[in-house]
This record gives sequence, structure tokens and C-alpha cells, in this order.
Amino acid sequence: MPTLLIFIYLLFETTKISREKIRHQFAIDSAAFIQMTDYSNFFNRTAYVNGTFPYRIFKQEFECPPEGMLQRADSTGEECIYDIFYKAGAFPKYVGDVARHAETPLDEEKQWQIEFCGSSESCWQDADRAYMNQNLSENPGLIKGPSVKPNSSICYDSSHYAEDMSAGLTLVTCDEAAKVMLFREQAFGYAQFYVQVYKLLGSVEQSQMTVFERLIENFNFFRKSYYLNTGECKESPSTCGDEGVREFKNNRPKRDVDMHFHTIDKVTIRYKKWKPGLPPTYTLPVAVYNESLMGGPLFQLATVKNSVLKQAGKGYNVYQGWTVPSNYFSVDFHQQGVNCQQTSNKPCVHVLVAAQCPRLGIDNNCVWPYPTPKYQTRIYP
Repeated sequence: MPTLLIFIYLLFETTKISREKIRHQFAIDSAAFIQMTDYSNFFNRTAYVNGTFPYRIFKQEFECPPEGMLQRADSTGEECIYDIFYKAGAFPKYVGDVARHAETPLDEEKQWQIEFCGSSESCWQDADRAYMNQNLSENPGLIKGPSVKPNSSICYDSSHYAEDMSAGLTLVTCDEAAKVMLFREQAFGYAQFYVQVYKLLGSVEQSQMTVFERLIENFNFFRKSYYLNTGECKESPSTCGDEGVREFKNNRPKRDVDMHFHTIDKVTIRYKKWKPGLPPTYTLPVAVYNESLMGGPLFQLATVKNSVLKQAGKGYNVYQGWTVPSNYFSVDFHQQGVNCQQTSNKPCVHVLVAAQCPRLGIDNNCVWPYPTPKYQTRIYP
């Protein structure tokens, strides 16, 4: 009879300890997953701002139709403003985009190949804008201006040439303005829309980054989730989950160090202006949008350092100590060699949590290049 009683007590105490450990394991899994989801959300939203949003916005606004074609000055055909702007490096598009059709759905694509006009295409500023298709996370700041040289004789005028060479981005070059029938009102409308869109995208990304920074400032989602699922934090809520957030703190990305904005300081566009007389001649005035008119440098895209994305893909090892409840046999498990090195004289629970995308093998970088908003939060034992 005493042996049976001891066995019952042993079974009860073992169940009690196992239940407590399971509760803490569930708590740490839930807390780590919720906190890492903030990273996945931020990476995905930045990928949208970098690629999908500008691709769809300009495709819907500038593609022909709905926009009308521009007649060539020599009457040999027509050109679409969408193609003109894309070749100028004004915005990225999907490499499989079909001209004169709606934007291509990308949901089923594993990798969204959205990029700026590259050197293999007939781009006007490929020496300068094509480099934006590379990983820019190690080279933040202002994007250099164009180095396109004019071919049309009228464009050799010193004022035309100098203005184009000093621009952050030339939407319509002197040569292109000489080729097409683009006039002042249309040109101003196109340029203003372009600036407004990228100002909006920059504002959206600025807000997203600010929210992300607040979410990871003290890792409150982790702490609150852990608090709600265990009784460990009732006596000291302010330090709840301190051991668990240690790995998040050690890898916390910082603005202007790990997360960067890439901008331009000026946007110019050329257009035709007819001069009276016979035969009719024209000049090619330029509209300039500088930082004063744009309200500061104009956003183009945002990047996150490869090292940050790579580590997020590998995952963060999260350890959290827990207190073993007292038991009938008065065994102190804190003195029985079951404590973790990563926690302070306590047994611990562990989870590996990661934010991974389809380019996991390429530094886990789906922010830029190839902005693919498919980061997912995953947990491993």
C-alpha cells in the first residue's frame, strides 16, 4: 500500500511539473512567434513599397491605354509615356510585363522579378539607374544623377546639356523631347504625378519604419504574450520575459545603420515649345523639381542590410527560464543540474524563431532586389 501511495504521489508531481513546463513552452512559442511577425510584416510591407506598388500605380496611370499615345515628331509612329518613363529609370516593373496590357498578377510567382530598366534593355541612363537593381543596402543615401549624353544637335546647347547632367533623375531627356510631341501641360502633369506618388510611397515607408521601431523598442508584444500565458510575471511585469527578449535585443536593426532610404535630390522633364515663324521651330525647355519644391529628397526605395535579413532567416534562439513548482518530495530541481547556461540558475524553455522568404539561400533578401512580399514567421524546436 505505501508503495502504491508513493507511486501516485510521484505520478501527480511529475504531471504537475510537466504541465508547468508545457505551459511555459507554449508561452515562449507564442511570444516569439508574435514578436517575429513584426519583422515579417515590416519586410513584406517594404517589399511592396519598393516594387509592387510603383509597378501597379504607374502601369495603371501611364500605360496606353488608358493614357493616349504620343506622336513622334517625324510622323513615323507613336510612343507611350509609360515606356518613356521606364526607359528613363523612373520606376521598376515586372520583367514579364506585357506592353499595352494590364499589370501581370504575381501571386503564384515564387520570386517577383520587379526591377528598373537594365543595361540589357534600351535604357537611356543604364550606366546609372541599372545599378539600382543590385543590393543597395551597403550603399545608402542619394542616388547619383544620370550621365546620358545627347545625340540631337539641338541638345548640344550648353544650357540643355548642363541641366540634364546635373539632375537626380531626368524623366524625359533632351533627345527624347526632340523626338515626341510632348508639350508643357502634359509634361508638368506627368512629372507632378510622379513626384506625388514617390512622396506618398516615402511617407508610407517612413510610417512603417517608425511603427516597426516602436514595436521592437522594448519588445512589448513578446512580454505581454508571455505575461498572459504564465504566472511568472505578476510580481515584476516590467522585467517580464527579459531573458527571452535578449536575442531580439542583440539583433535589433537600427535606422540609418541597418535600414536605409535611397533618394534623389532633383527631377527634371523636357518638353516641346513651338516658336512662331516659318518654317516652325521649337525649343526644349526643362521643368525642374528640386528639394525645395519636393519638400526634401524624393524617396525611391528602402533596403535592409543583408546581415540583418540573413540572421532573421537563420532564426533567433530564444531561451526563457522558469521556476519549477515545489513538490511533495522536496526535490530542488534548480540544484539538480537541469539549469540552462543561457538563463540564470533556472531550467529553461527554448524556441528557434525565424522570418524566411523564398530567397532564403540568397541572404534571405526579398526586400530588394526582387522585392517579394512573402516573408513568413516560422518556429522550430
